[in-house]
Amino acid sequence: MPQAKGVWGLGSCGISNLQLSKRSILHIEPDELGLCCAKAILYALAHLENDRISINAMRDKRRLTLLNRAKTLHNDAEVPLGPCTYKEIKMFVDWLNVQIVVISSESLNKVAYKGENRSRRINLYLHNDHYDVIKSLKGFYAADYYCESCDKQYGRIEDHRCPNACHVCLRMDCMPGEMKRCSECDRLCQSEECFLSQRSLSKATPGRRKVSLCDKMYQCRRCCKVILRRYCPEESHQCGATKCPSCKYYVLATDHYCFLQTVAPKDRLIFFDFQTDQSSGIHVVNFAVAQYYSGEEFVFKGYNSFQNFCSWLFSPVHKNFTAIAHN
Repeated sequence: MPQAKGVWGLGSCGISNLQLSKRSILHIEPDELGLCCAKAILYALAHLENDRISINAMRDKRRLTLLNRAKTLHNDAEVPLGPCTYKEIKMFVDWLNVQIVVISSESLNKVAYKGENRSRRINLYLHNDHYDVIKSLKGFYAADYYCESCDKQYGRIEDHRCPNACHVCLRMDCMPGEMKRCSECDRLCQSEECFLSQRSLSKATPGRRKVSLCDKMYQCRRCCKVILRRYCPEESHQCGATKCPSCKYYVLATDHYCFLQTVAPKDRLIFFDFQTDQSSGIHVVNFAVAQYYSGEEFVFKGYNSFQNFCSWLFSPVHKNFTAIAHN
């Protein structure tokens, strides 16, 4: 079980260059007692409740407010002072009556621990045996939307189907009432509020036109299928048509003959290889070389070569690159 030490490690994936520079992450200073978990929980709660007095007091590095409050939390929750595993986090959950979710770099920045559902939720980021606070999951994942029920990020609200959300307005708190059919998209809304919600325009986004869910999808009265307009306009719909996984068009499968589409070649490629020292019985990287598709080469020497290579590889300039290891 992961245990946070509260002390910075060397890191192996250039995390400091990627995630930690985001404004969506609130950095927690490490300490000798390893209380970063409790400090992160307290700091996250202060932001959740928008307690500006506590936030300012705990943010002041010249004062020991956050550390002292962390010690008090450990004492009140009967958690021994020191680094915390998920077992100790569960004790904090029960004491504070708050849902704590841990997203871990070792789990490829996915949820590694999720406490029981509570009315309040805070999100922590575990990396290099240290806890920080995730203030915004949308910002953390650079996504337009994030579903806390499914813990999935997505770019278009109509693309995510959460089993806990209304299938019409996509709200979590939609309550059934007097049903009403929308004349524009022909979908049957659960209530007047549901109808108004799915007709309301989205928030303004630079470069995008305001649209509603009604503008994005419709339902066929004959086959009852809900279809996205961007894939198949209402005037082009045929009952029984399905989306071809190859050409992405809605077609009648029995009459459709489609071949694999041509894939455009990528030039955003990085090829790399390692050399290791095995004298200790463990593979320790002491030489790394990387090359762009164009042939430009980068060499990293010494026993810090792995960390230096990862910092270079995972820097923002390599966004959307594909790295291929020599085998």
